[in-house]
Amino acid sequence: MTGDFFRSIGYPNIDRVNGGSLNGMLEGWARNRAGRAQYEDYPGSWPTVDRAAVIAHRDMILGVRDHVAELVKQGKSPEDVLAAHPTSDFDAKVPMVTGSSDRFVGQLYAELKPAK
Repeated sequence: MTGDFFRSIGYPNIDRVNGGSLNGMLEGWARNRAGRAQYEDYPGSWPTVDRAAVIAHRDMILGVRDHVAELVKQGKSPEDVLAAHPTSDFDAKVPMVTGSSDRFVGQLYAELKPAK
């Protein structure tokens, strides 16, 4: 269901507690887009948007993921990653929900940190 992995307000929520993952979210988008002849409206848990908004959202996710991955590669702690504010390039474009950027960055960190 598109509304489970796309939010037109705030940063996404990777439902790791229930088995969700960033790769699963991206795969869901790919499958959904492949199955549509046209990109008209994407109803989710928030206001309806068009194809351009969905692509921008996906690009934002990939941009933040890449920034967090680089910080993880440098050995930064979760606190250091949050302090680096890896969402800053996108904050002005993402309608905010309080705390959603920190939650999303924390979820990305949890997925990208090296296994011990």
